[in-house]
Amino acid sequence: MAGLMALIVWEGIGQPLLDFAFGEHPIALRLRLLAEQRRLGERVPALRQTLDELRRTQADTADFLPPAPTALASAQMQDYVGGILRPLNGRIASVEPLTLSDDQGFHRAGLRLKLDLHPDALPALLHRLEYGRPRLFLAGLAIKAKADDLSIVMDIFGYLPPGAS
Repeated sequence: MAGLMALIVWEGIGQPLLDFAFGEHPIALRLRLLAEQRRLGERVPALRQTLDELRRTQADTADFLPPAPTALASAQMQDYVGGILRPLNGRIASVEPLTLSDDQGFHRAGLRLKLDLHPDALPALLHRLEYGRPRLFLAGLAIKAKADDLSIVMDIFGYLPPGAS
């Protein structure tokens, strides 16, 4: 009988106290969960601020060419223009890299492109260059009609992000 009484006391008082002490009791688990939720809740304003900063920074850098040395940025710019021309059934006939001086502390990469393009596609090309990302700027444009197409020579450039050259 004494053994049974000890077992009842152990199961009713001893074991729950040990479970609570070592965090296995449902109340202890709930308290730990609430404490973790409180810690996470305290981090929310800082995380929102970080997210806003990342969004702002990302938006600021979307206008720049990808960070790379100037020669690689020029090659990426050529690929970008080629991607614009493909659906317009245009083609790049020749490419010449341009050496451009820095502009107010920003490095620039530039190309002189000779393009063959149907006249109806010229407005779409200029629109995509103007409104696309990264931002490309037209520095010179010469257009000659030949047969059913246009022969276009254009100087374009883009800015590298700060710290890239």
